[in-house]
Amino acid sequence: MIRKFVTGALALGLVAGLAGTAYVAYAQADVIKARQDNRKEITRIGGREIRPLVNENGSLTEIATKADRLVELHKAFATMFPAGSDKGDTLAAPAIWSDRAGFDAINNKTVDAATKLAAAARAGDRAAVGDHFKAMASTCGECHQKYATKDPFKK
Repeated sequence: MIRKFVTGALALGLVAGLAGTAYVAYAQADVIKARQDNRKEITRIGGREIRPLVNENGSLTEIATKADRLVELHKAFATMFPAGSDKGDTLAAPAIWSDRAGFDAINNKTVDAATKLAAAARAGDRAAVGDHFKAMASTCGECHQKYATKDPFKK
């Protein structure tokens, strides 16, 4: 009786362990996908939507709204690098985990620049909008150089 109980408990533990491993692998793939989706949306908003608005003196209201969304996306992005999510289909460089303070600092610079971009747009200051857009774009490049294994914008 005890032997059956112990055998059953061990089998249950093995199944639970395998299920846990599968869940971790799924969760890891899920967070990598979330990071990729986040970056795609940032690229779309920043490069294909805000850039033309800035360059062509487009709607400041639209720029402010889109910059607010970039702030949200960058804040969320900072939370998408749990331990173990460095494996798989990802461009995230090991430096994100080994130099987390540096990664967070660059991400915070981007959040700050996007926040200032939104504020300048709301204030109607087109010159400042252009300056803050350039500052924000430069932080993107700075991050790619240090924290991506390959710059996704260079073929």
